[in-house]
Formats: sequence, structure tokens, C-alpha cells
Amino acid sequence: MTLHMQLRTKKEINWRELCFGQKIFIKEERIVPQREILPNEYRVERLISRKLEKRKSLGCPLKIFRLIIENAKKSLCTCMVKWEGYSVYECSWEPEAHLNQVLLNTFYTPEIDDSLFELAIQQRLRGKHNTVIIRFDLDVFRHCFGIENSYILQSVDDFEKLPLHKNWHYNLNASGRGLKIAFPLTVKPKLHMKKVYISEKGALEMKTVPVETLRMICAIEVCTFDQL
Repeated sequence: MTLHMQLRTKKEINWRELCFGQKIFIKEERIVPQREILPNEYRVERLISRKLEKRKSLGCPLKIFRLIIENAKKSLCTCMVKWEGYSVYECSWEPEAHLNQVLLNTFYTPEIDDSLFELAIQQRLRGKHNTVIIRFDLDVFRHCFGIENSYILQSVDDFEKLPLHKNWHYNLNASGRGLKIAFPLTVKPKLHMKKVYISEKGALEMKTVPVETLRMICAIEVCTFDQL
């Protein structure tokens, strides 16, 4: 208690002058900075990706360690969230415990409307390299294939969930000859964080932006219109 009393600031008061009408000091006024008030809730525009955090080694018996891990499984998984009404610079990793179950259930079945995949295939048909990398939303990938990792596609039917035209996998000329995609085709999604620098209130500030890409590895083969 003595230590706490010594840390308090004291106001020197001349008690003799106080008896002759000097005003007594009550409290020193000071300006308290106001904290920014955040909204009560944020709306999620879409879930970009998710990852499992590395488990830290705990110095405890194996049985207790297993019990701790079982209880902490939900908090070990985090999701990259794009917030509604905020720019892509404000995306953040959030524990699954911060997201409701309805939102988590839509992780593999988001609403999508995208045709970037078809453009990438046409790019492959016109190119010489067997690998094509495009910007591609990862929630679209999960919607189409129901998986987060690389995937091997065996036929045209595996793309039925994408809004593609009937001729998306081949390119013909006026004589009816051309090229088509040769199956199997491997697709691999990837998320990496890119550093960008912006001017924020007259100062240079570094932010990270999620970049979603899709790598496609496939061969092409000669075809005619009657072979399709």
C-alpha cells in the first residue's frame, strides 16, 4: 500500500494562505483522448481461404496434451475474410470461432458467377507452355470442385458447375481443324500475401493484399470438329 501511495502525484497546498481565502484545488483537468468507436458487427462478403495454425509444444503429459488439442481444434483454424464495405487492403485472418456456423457451412458452396476459367483455357490453346497461371477467386474453385488443394480433372464433365460455353475446351479454324485440351488436367489454387505501399493521412503505410491464383497444367492435342 505504501508503494502505491508513493506513486500518486500530490498537490502542494499552502494551508496558511487557504485560511485567508485562497481557492482550494479540487481536481486537475486534463483532456482524455477519445477512442474510435467500432461498429457492433461486420458483414462478411466472402471467405477467401483458410489455414491451420501450427500447434505449440506444451510441456505436459500426453493424455492432458491430447485433451487440450481436442478442445482447441476449432480455434486452431483461421479464415481469410473479405469484409463487406471494406477494400481488399482490410482483409484479415479470423479464427473460426469468430464466424457463425451458417457462414462456415457456405465455405465449400459459395454463390459464384465467373468465366475466368474459360479465358485461361483459351489462353492455353493459343500458347506454347503447358502451364497457365491466372487470377482466380478461391471460393469459386471450392464451389466447382469441393476441395481446397490441387485437383486432377479427368473429363469435360468435371467442369459442369462453371458457367462455360460448349466450346470452352477447344479452338477450331475455318477448315474444322484445331486444338483441344488433353485430359487429365491438373489445377492448383494458391493464396499469397503481397506487400503494397499506400499513402495514408500523409504518411507511407505498408499493407498486405491477398492474391488468389490458379495454376493449370495440361497438354493440348490436334483435333477436328467431328472428334468433339
